[in-house]
Amino acid sequence: MAGRANKWKQLGTCCPWLGLSLILWLSGCGGHGAKRPETCPGKATVEEALTQLRSYVSQARPLKINGQCRLGFMDDKNEKREYNLPVTLWLSPPYDIFMRGQATMGPQGVVSLGSNQQEFWLSIKPDINTYWWGTWKEASRAGSLQVSPKVVLEALGMVEFQDPSRWRLENRDGYDILSELDATDAVIKRIIVNPCDYLVYKITYLDVHGETAVVVDLDGYKKLNKGFSLPTRVQITNYLEGEKTDWVRLSLLRSGIEEREFSEQQRERLFAPPTRLGGYDRVIHVTDAGHFQEN
Repeated sequence: MAGRANKWKQLGTCCPWLGLSLILWLSGCGGHGAKRPETCPGKATVEEALTQLRSYVSQARPLKINGQCRLGFMDDKNEKREYNLPVTLWLSPPYDIFMRGQATMGPQGVVSLGSNQQEFWLSIKPDINTYWWGTWKEASRAGSLQVSPKVVLEALGMVEFQDPSRWRLENRDGYDILSELDATDAVIKRIIVNPCDYLVYKITYLDVHGETAVVVDLDGYKKLNKGFSLPTRVQITNYLEGEKTDWVRLSLLRSGIEEREFSEQQRERLFAPPTRLGGYDRVIHVTDAGHFQEN
């Protein structure tokens, strides 16, 4: 119980995990967990499974998406609190994402988050008035951020499947389960796939101790083209020491999903971190090993 309260308090001081508000809302809403699929044979090898999943990613197109996010957390009294945030998201596969939500009334009450192939960033104004930033080279593990832009990208289908030797496949309870391994062969992520349509219905991220850090449930897929479907209900749940600390339910409006081609000017505005960081009380650099305030 103390762990929950401490994590929430840390967000405004030194926690770069974007604990709650941060990318919490960022990733999102809805899901009720993986539904048991029809009986379909799974893939026979890791290579077959990764080839199928890669083909989906290759069919993704740039999108602008409108939605609603419900942010929840356990407060100091161990009571559940939830808030609704309207959000707009811009996605340019496979690396670029920008999300903006109206956190409080007024033009300054904004939560914004983004990433590109090299770096990620998040800002919350005015209540916390903090800016977090980092590079994927320094902070590659999703668990170090609790809920990160990487989690959001992967929730929307942008999972990287580069080295087949770092993945293991098993067929269990009617699902294909793909496990990603780190350099020490420890599992850092599990992806549960429905073998009938080969869409992802759950992603579990593990921390450095092998404990569950983040669980993403995906549901309500909308087919956008022949090769790509987007989940319209996403839920991200964060855990600390085995206890649920905070969560986000993101509902993407089916009528609010539109394909967009971004100009160079739009890409520079949406998918690059701000060049000026004035006006923030704290600027925090995030790494796998920890975090520190930048002056």
